[in-house]
Amino acid sequence: MEPMTDGPDWLGTLDEAEQKLWEAFSYGRQVEYWHGETLRAEVIASLALGAVPGVPGRTAGVRIRGATVVGELDLRHGAVDVPLTMLHCTFTGAVRIEESVTKSIDLTGSHLLRICATGAHIRGSLDLKRAEITGGGDYVALLANAATVTRGLYIGDGFRSAGTVQLTGIQVGGHLDLFGMAADSGPLQLYYAKAGTVRDGRTVHGRHVDGGVDSWPEDVQLDGFTYEAFDPYLPADERIKLLRRQPGYAAQPYEFMAAYYRELGHDQAAREILIEKEQVRHTGSRRLSRITNVISSTTIGYGYLPRRAALIALAVQAAASVFYAFDPPTVIHPGDHVTFYPVLYAADLFVPIVHFGQTDAFQSHGLAACVAYVLPYLGWALGLAIVAGASRTLSKGGGGIV
Repeated sequence: MEPMTDGPDWLGTLDEAEQKLWEAFSYGRQVEYWHGETLRAEVIASLALGAVPGVPGRTAGVRIRGATVVGELDLRHGAVDVPLTMLHCTFTGAVRIEESVTKSIDLTGSHLLRICATGAHIRGSLDLKRAEITGGGDYVALLANAATVTRGLYIGDGFRSAGTVQLTGIQVGGHLDLFGMAADSGPLQLYYAKAGTVRDGRTVHGRHVDGGVDSWPEDVQLDGFTYEAFDPYLPADERIKLLRRQPGYAAQPYEFMAAYYRELGHDQAAREILIEKEQVRHTGSRRLSRITNVISSTTIGYGYLPRRAALIALAVQAAASVFYAFDPPTVIHPGDHVTFYPVLYAADLFVPIVHFGQTDAFQSHGLAACVAYVLPYLGWALGLAIVAGASRTLSKGGGGIV
């Protein structure tokens, strides 16, 4: 079957550059436009939507490089059964694929005004490596809410967006590749997005070389974002830097990332992230709350490090024992033959519920009396902290008490 070489009447006359594409489409040949020749966007759209059948035995497709695409490329609600490869092209209007079903779209190195892909289903990949979207301003530069990309979304390797990249609710079956995104790109919104693997760095011989948080824009919104893995694996403190780029507090990004580390068997990393969550949550609280926050953070790590409180308690008990060994109390009833034990006396004061009878027989004075007054309150505070922290850690599956 011979391919159609003339466009439909409603397209008008094809110029030389358009005729080259029209003839190459059925065979899937790439057309090079070395001088930035112009193509009407409606010519590309008509080919993508089936105006010309493919040649048997060949894979039809739009494959161009270096062209200037004039007008809005409108594929909304369409079914595109051929790949669209438009490399290093310049688009004067928006690329619109809302609620369309397409095969892979490759816009590597292209200059675009805006991409609208809300509700699109891309059965392959959307490749924007080294592309630049210049719309910016009040516009969302890349709008792909509720879209589905079955293989991978590539917005790294020099990709730059002057406006917001809004990926609310997007589902990426393979890689969400951010490695090498331009540092001055606009905000990245991943509300309730889902990805297989988030790639934001590279390793050489198992060692992290570059990327990580530097691959993300300064403003990221991660509430509801879920993923199966990060590539590469980085320690918790590096991922905490990413979480800190969120404009406000949201619990889910911290809790999900902690669960990710815990699933990998890195319980300490999970606890570090959950402690960071509590610190962010208490930022900006009132003075009394800030004092309580400091105490909670220092003693038990907001309930994720109860062993720290236990160690502090042991240190206080030991210090009090030494203190009373050098500044012993006086016996209350001189006629009683009671032996003074500094460790038991300190435990009587400091350890809740425990009673060895030393405080019934001896009484401190001066500075020692002040210490004796404070120790019971400190003991109850640390005791409750240990119990609460252990309970919280076990109830949240924190991988044991630390």
